[in-house]
Amino acid sequence: ARADGRCHGMERLVWPARTSEAVVDKWVDALKKISADPDWQRGNASFGGIPAIRSPQDTEKFAREQFELYTKLGSQLGLKK
Repeated sequence: ARADGRCHGMERLVWPARTSEAVVDKWVDALKKISADPDWQRGNASFGGIPAIRSPQDTEKFAREQFELYTKLGSQLGLKK
């Protein structure tokens, strides 16, 4: 969430569960390289983006934790269908 009350979504790259380790490694390498690029960093900053490049394992953990958090929050607020 930002000070003006807007909330930005999460963007992530996902692939089928059986994607080869070689393909995943190529994507991980490409994301590491692009995240170090000053133009890419400026582009993110221009719209308030806060990049968080994570390993596939850390991404899975983060997504699971976010799902659990918002599921619990929705239930606590009575938003669960």
